[in-house]
Amino acid sequence: MYFNQDDFDLVEKTILGNKRFNENQREFIELMESKYIIAGPGVGKTTCLAAKIVLLLMKLASSNSKDAVCIITQTNVAVDEINKILRRLGLAQINHPHFVGTVHQFFNTFLAIPYIKKHINPINLRFAEDDDYSSLISTLVHKNSYFGGWSSGPKSAVIRKIQDCNLIYDKKTDKIILENTVNWDRFERHHTHMFNVKWELKRLGFFTFNDTFLFAEAALGYRKNISLLRKRFKYVFIDEFQDTKASSLAILKNIFSNEGNVLQVVGDPNQTLDFYGQMPSVDNKNKFELKICNRFGDEIAKHLPNIINGIQVECFKEKKSFNPLLILYNRNEQLIPYYKKIFTEYLADENFSRSTKKDSILSIRKLAINGYQTDGNHQSVTNYKIKNSESYTGHISKLVNDLIYNKLSNIEEFEIDYRQWVREHPKQTDIKKCLIKGIKRGQLDKDSLKIAINSILIEKDSGAINATNAIFGKISSVLELINNSDVSKINEDDDQTLIFGTIHSAKGETHRSVLLIDSEEADMIHSKMLKSFYCLDNTNYDNEWVERNLLYVAMSRPTHLFAFGMNASYINQDEINIFRDKGWDIKFAFDESEQENSETKVLNMYI
Repeated sequence: MYFNQDDFDLVEKTILGNKRFNENQREFIELMESKYIIAGPGVGKTTCLAAKIVLLLMKLASSNSKDAVCIITQTNVAVDEINKILRRLGLAQINHPHFVGTVHQFFNTFLAIPYIKKHINPINLRFAEDDDYSSLISTLVHKNSYFGGWSSGPKSAVIRKIQDCNLIYDKKTDKIILENTVNWDRFERHHTHMFNVKWELKRLGFFTFNDTFLFAEAALGYRKNISLLRKRFKYVFIDEFQDTKASSLAILKNIFSNEGNVLQVVGDPNQTLDFYGQMPSVDNKNKFELKICNRFGDEIAKHLPNIINGIQVECFKEKKSFNPLLILYNRNEQLIPYYKKIFTEYLADENFSRSTKKDSILSIRKLAINGYQTDGNHQSVTNYKIKNSESYTGHISKLVNDLIYNKLSNIEEFEIDYRQWVREHPKQTDIKKCLIKGIKRGQLDKDSLKIAINSILIEKDSGAINATNAIFGKISSVLELINNSDVSKINEDDDQTLIFGTIHSAKGETHRSVLLIDSEEADMIHSKMLKSFYCLDNTNYDNEWVERNLLYVAMSRPTHLFAFGMNASYINQDEINIFRDKGWDIKFAFDESEQENSETKVLNMYI
């Protein structure tokens, strides 16, 4: 074996107590070859990876080896687990010469920042989003000897083009150049001066998060940097590789796919949930599968290959779950009350009731849940309301524009509709980007939004607003609502708590039960997929691979119960029988008369 048996037994006992790693897990822990490690749901990936790295650290320390371990991770979950084990063993936390951190941190530490300091040498370094530098680029263009004399229209246009064109590393010339990202027909005439503006930003020490990868790639133009990293880090583990950008993964492979290094890329491509990304490719000839699931029983496991063709999920015979539950309803407001009612029936099962895992109601979209509740059609936010049909971004944009309209309404110089002038103003792009960023982060950048609003107001000599304006309080209230809407709770008299959330928010978690609600905004895609996968209508969903992965993630979260709510109009009696024959329990969230009417309606659709 690769590790000392006494060390293995000690770490195993520290982590699992009286339990033992199964053969599949132990094989992974002992594996010291460069491989893709495909870890399905509930296989104990984080625990096994932590055990492996702790054993490796112990082995290197005991032999006074100069080899180091590099752990690149998306979150601190695995790192926290490793450090917890080390503390229990009375050992030091992960430190030099080893490295643990995100892809950004790795590239910045060993490649990008050393390159920047050597070739640009700014006094200070600041990393932020591209949009954070729009006003600074505008200032540099106004001061530029080439662009400074341009009239306001062309100058504003070139400012946007400079901001939207990307700096790239040209391997042939070993230089950083400006790409014609916007396909501007006059780019060749002006690109040198556009590059100078962009480069001046870097010289002043202002960098974007994407610059990390740009300058890391440039640094790798020096083969010495690659040699140094290979020599230092013999063992490299990339956790949750499906959440790592393909370009970043390619750089890491370029560095560490070497005979003298062990590179293990760990994760599950079928849990890639990025709508703007791409499905990771895996070398099937060079992979190892962690495939014995300890989360749920075969009652759930046997359904997963219907969602993801070709996957293998093995379970322990003693692990038991309920059959998946299909709840048919006629009206949205029937679903959740009915689910809560029958949920109490499942609590009669001792193993189910004894579990302390959470019970959740999930959907693709945060707002999908609103259409299934019976407490009115609006959500209150301070002194105003948001319609369910209105997006949060649209609502906040309306608040901002209403403020600007009111400030400009008394100006007599407008020869055109001032509302149209505001809506079409170039600064609307800055406002929208600022609002979207605030929604993503859950926190408003008041200064950036204030500058964008005032740039419109000042243009027409209207009074500027300050940071105490009521608009910022209203927007902050909406952002707070968005944050709270992602995880809200329904408390029952019997202390039962159902937690609402997105499928994204549940990734990596283990729940006791999951009710998956379909989304009208997503065109009821999961209802259509389930029908297609079970009734074999041969619909091709290759382009909807993210939605398929979301369905897979939702179905593989619970230990005991997976339920799906489907509108009865989407399914006929023959299809219901197919679901039942293939292991689903069927329930109707309406009374017998409605059921008869619904079945008659569905049958008529197929006659």
